[in-house]
Amino acid sequence: MDPDDEDDRLRDFADRAIRDALRNPTNLREFLGDALPAIVEHLDFSKANYLPRDFLLDDWRGRESDLLVEIPFLWKAVERTILICILLEHQTNPDARMPLRTLIYTVLYWERRWKEWASLEKPRPQFVVQPVIPIVLHT
Repeated sequence: MDPDDEDDRLRDFADRAIRDALRNPTNLREFLGDALPAIVEHLDFSKANYLPRDFLLDDWRGRESDLLVEIPFLWKAVERTILICILLEHQTNPDARMPLRTLIYTVLYWERRWKEWASLEKPRPQFVVQPVIPIVLHT
């Protein structure tokens, strides 16, 4: 094994451990209960849909988020899917670019949904821009 590969694996250990823990719906519910106490009771965790984390840009560069989960949000007998975008940051100081990073992931997600919608046969349902809730877990 290349020593650099081992360094990358060790450096990414905390991110991978948290991602793996949050893939369990019970853990995700508990985490979001702390982060979003006002809405957690309205989320249907039994239908949580974990999405691919990577986005391929037009110039072949890639972006990778930490955790993307679509979850139905139930309010007054209306169900609407929302995206929870969780970014894990293990750094000494807060990153002033974090609002821009969360915006980029949000736009990339919407673009992915738009392309999926555009590929549907006509007549298509109306395109809906799904709400996105970005959460930055900074340790």
